Amino acid sequence: MTVRYLWTLERHGHPALIGLDTGEDLISILRSQNLSGVMPADWIFAALHFDAGNAGVAIHDSMLGWTRTAKRLQADQ
Repeated sequence: MTVRYLWTLERHGHPALIGLDTGEDLISILRSQNLSGVMPADWIFAALHFDAGNAGVAIHDSMLGWTRTAKRLQADQ
């Protein structure tokens, strides 16, 4: 089974980025973006695993004008 994450990255003045990727790919994508004032990409991704309500959703809002939302999806491959 492969776990994929449906995610969006919204930044003021930039088009929204949307994807459906594995955890490793999501971390690579976050690292490739210029997100000033954000915690390391692997920490953001780890927030999905600390979801107390087990909804599989992590949202990170920055005071610097961007929002990143990720939702855990599961699919058999």
